[in-house]
Amino acid sequence: MKWTKGRQNTGYEKLKILELGVPSLGGVDAYLLRYKAGDLIPPHVDKVTGKRHWRVNLELKKAQVGGVLKVEKPLLRIGRLCIFRSDLSLHEVTRIE
Repeated sequence: MKWTKGRQNTGYEKLKILELGVPSLGGVDAYLLRYKAGDLIPPHVDKVTGKRHWRVNLELKKAQVGGVLKVEKPLLRIGRLCIFRSDLSLHEVTRIE
């Protein structure tokens, strides 16, 4: 396993921890994301074609300042857990200070 740059090119890194082909879902994957001071993810909607894109975010470690996941229409939000459709909901992570 290897850390790679996130696709938003704003500093964060990702580590793939799971990838499965599931016929009824098309595919399932899971990543760990890590951020350092100055990193952020700007507001966006994930572009996908012909399928729904579900996202489950679980914050393992809170930043002292910033690093807030903002989601326009979460399906479920309880504490550090957030489930949403990233292909429909505008979402972002604020700059880590």
